[in-house]
Amino acid sequence: VLVLLETKMADHQTLAKTLDFDMIIQSPAVGPSGGIVFMWKEDLVAVEEVATTPQGIHAMGWETCSKASRWVVNRGNRVNFFNDTWIPNQPALRQLIQGPQTQNDLNIKVESIHNMGTWDTSILSFDSPP
Repeated sequence: VLVLLETKMADHQTLAKTLDFDMIIQSPAVGPSGGIVFMWKEDLVAVEEVATTPQGIHAMGWETCSKASRWVVNRGNRVNFFNDTWIPNQPALRQLIQGPQTQNDLNIKVESIHNMGTWDTSILSFDSPP
């Protein structure tokens, strides 16, 4: 999502295409001042226009986080290895594993398995695929 104010432009379609956005709501400039544009990618954000005036754009958005968001793991001390959805475009690892897991496995943080750029799964109670 990108919102620009005081664009001084009558039409924002070319700008939106140049910036790789496929949807816009715009309030064109009147004379040498004004111009507002709200741009987004339709496959990532659902937006509904409520009202547009020369002074503002009122819109509602939903499901803005489900497709476009992901965990930023950083050190991994807050991200649960099995229960959090920290791998982009994948469910939580627990959903991919069949059978019971120990409580210790279920409490493991990413930092316990990923250290200094390498993965060490030896602390798990089961053998993991390479």
